[in-house]
Amino acid sequence: MGRYVRCGPEGDTPAGLSAADLVGSWRGDPLGSLRLTADGTFTAEDWPVLDDFEKISTTTRGISGKGTWTVERGIGNDKDDRELDLEFDLAGEYPEGLLSGYAIAGEKGSLRVYTYSGDPDLCEFHTLTPV
Repeated sequence: MGRYVRCGPEGDTPAGLSAADLVGSWRGDPLGSLRLTADGTFTAEDWPVLDDFEKISTTTRGISGKGTWTVERGIGNDKDDRELDLEFDLAGEYPEGLLSGYAIAGEKGSLRVYTYSGDPDLCEFHTLTPV
């Protein structure tokens, strides 16, 4: 469930964004790393495993995994709104505990992807930035 009002730092997806703009290595804050490849596959290390509304912290359990990724139309009203969707090969083991849908914001060349960490009303995020 999302918020009705923005927290402030979310930002909009840049116009004309393509999947090619996301290919490369990403580092999460406070944990997790992601490598997106041009063939639509990814590898993740120290990826957060969460219970409902659990906040990501340095003590959150992390796993390594792989899967496929796509850039999908986001849920916003903006025609350029896009979301990074990660589908883990091992998601059956953690059906609801892996963060997988990330909004995309920033400018091309300095993008960030993010999702809420914990209760959306607290306005805390799991954010990944290019390495």
